[in-house]
Amino acid sequence: MANPKKKITHSRKGNRYSKVKMRFRNNHSPLVPCGHCNKPIRSHHICPYCGYYDGKLVVKQEEKKEKPAA
Repeated sequence: MANPKKKITHSRKGNRYSKVKMRFRNNHSPLVPCGHCNKPIRSHHICPYCGYYDGKLVVKQEEKKEKPAA
């Protein structure tokens, strides 16, 4: 069985993984408009504003009550 000739240091290992993380962070899908309310949301997620996903109501949103001006 093959064995490593030398130990890979923590810094070298961390440097390698940081490059992978940066590649992942830079390739996130952009925000897309909601099909119901047209506000920008993450793709393949329930809209936090209206509660719709794929044209269907998934989560019922409570309406915000405005405080009367004093």
